[in-house]
Amino acid sequence: MKTNLLLTAILLSALSAGSLRADIVYLRDGKTIEGKITLNEEENTYRIETTRGAVIKPVRDVQRVVKAPLPQDVFIKRFGTVDRASLDDLAGLATWAREKYLVSQKQKICKLMLKIDPNHAMARRE
Repeated sequence: MKTNLLLTAILLSALSAGSLRADIVYLRDGKTIEGKITLNEEENTYRIETTRGAVIKPVRDVQRVVKAPLPQDVFIKRFGTVDRASLDDLAGLATWAREKYLVSQKQKICKLMLKIDPNHAMARRE
């Protein structure tokens, strides 16, 4: 019962992000930023809302912008296909969520992992 509630909570938290699109912003220095982008024409800047907060970049620093799904939406798809009995699959998803700064989703996956193996080192560390 608790597992079903936990799974429902994971899906609801992921769905609450909506089905928005993200942008991958390629900067001239070779770095990338992933988030929702808006242009401020008056200041000639882009505001990029990421999972970690907002970043403002001058238009001249941006090489190109590519539309992509939000990490939260990708998480929903990946969570729907992951083998919930496989610690390796869950660990892979938790690692991916950490890399995308999806903190609450990562923590919930780690809780699922700890139900399977209470001594799982990565799940306990996260």
